[in-house]
Amino acid sequence: MISLTFDDGTADQLSAARLLAERGLAATFYVNSGRVGSDSSYLDWGDLAEVAAAGHEIGSHTVDHVDLTRVAPEVAHEHLVADRRALAARGFPAHSFAYPYGARSPEARSLVVEAGYASARRAWGLAADGDPSQPATESLPPLDAHAIRTVPSLEHGTTLEQLQRVVLRAEHRGGWLPLVFHGVGVDRTQYDVSEALFRTFVDWLHERRGGRLAVRTVGDVMQR
Repeated sequence: MISLTFDDGTADQLSAARLLAERGLAATFYVNSGRVGSDSSYLDWGDLAEVAAAGHEIGSHTVDHVDLTRVAPEVAHEHLVADRRALAARGFPAHSFAYPYGARSPEARSLVVEAGYASARRAWGLAADGDPSQPATESLPPLDAHAIRTVPSLEHGTTLEQLQRVVLRAEHRGGWLPLVFHGVGVDRTQYDVSEALFRTFVDWLHERRGGRLAVRTVGDVMQR
C-alpha cells in the first residue's frame, strides 16, 4: 500500500494533482488554511476544490505551518482547531493531519488527538534507499495512528532509481509506504523535485498498480 502525500499546499501541486487524476491515482494534500490564496505561490480555494473533486484528500497542516513543539500548548491547540475548522467551512472535512517540519512530541500528539484528527503523519521513521537501520514500511494498521512513519521527505537530489528501489522493497516486505513530497517542478527548497522525475515516477506506479501494489490516500488506508 502506497500513499503519496504533499505538504504545504503550494501552487505547483495543482499540476501534480491533475497528473495523478489523469492516471487514476489519488493522493493526500496537507494544506495550511492561513496560506491558501495568500499569494500566487499557494493554492487558492478554487484550486483546492478542483483537487478534492478529482478524488484527492485534503488534510490539515496547521493554519500557518507552526512547529507544534516550539509554541505554547494553547497556541498549538488553536492552530490545530482553527485549521480544521477553516477547511471544513470550505467543504473539506480534514481528518488527516501532518506535523509541520515532521516535528512532534508527546504533548503535540495529545493536542492532535484532542483536536479530533483520525491520523497524523510524521516525515521520517522508515528507511530511505540503502538504509537498513529503519523498517521498510509502516504496519497496517500503523503502530501509532498519530505518528505515522514515512520515508524521509523526498529531496531535490532524489533519483528515479532510488524511488523505485524504495517502492520495490516495500512491495517485497508488505505493509504501508507513505511518501512525502513538497514542491513539484519548482526549485525553492531542497525538498522540491523536478516535474520530469515526478511524471516518470507516477507513470511507473500507474503501470505497476493492480498486482502487489495499490495507491491509496491516507484517509482511505486508515479506514481499512
